[in-house]
Amino acid sequence: MDGNILKLSQECHTATQNVLELLLSVIEQLKSSSQPPPSSSPAPPPPVPPLGPATTAISDPAVRKPPKLAPPPEFDGDRTKGRAFITACQLYIQAHGGFQSDTQKIMWVFSYMTKGDAAAWATMHTEQIIGSNSDWGTWGGFLTEFCMCFTVLDAPALA
Repeated sequence: MDGNILKLSQECHTATQNVLELLLSVIEQLKSSSQPPPSSSPAPPPPVPPLGPATTAISDPAVRKPPKLAPPPEFDGDRTKGRAFITACQLYIQAHGGFQSDTQKIMWVFSYMTKGDAAAWATMHTEQIIGSNSDWGTWGGFLTEFCMCFTVLDAPALA
């Protein structure tokens, strides 16, 4: 049995040596085929002149970022909270330019309609649209339908 272990150990050592030699050969080939670094370093870039106040405001990354607004709360369909919910959604959408289409806006609002009557309404609409392979409609049409279903109708809103 000791002879078998010794034989396996020698075979393992030989295999390891072969792999090591192969790796060293590949490393040497890579070294010889790579280009030597340029002898001179590139010239440093020219100095940047100081920016004036108007230019600083334009190039300031904080100026280009949208304001940080909280996303709307989850909506359960309570009509007394409907106007506040959809207003929060509109503010968020206006502040973030990432909404490229009416469909994206509608889907995003549906993602916050997660409880109660709001969840049932969003689910029903989503299933109808997906089931009939129809269009999601317009943002304006969605807002009108949402307000009819989830806001309190009062005299000032009707005037």
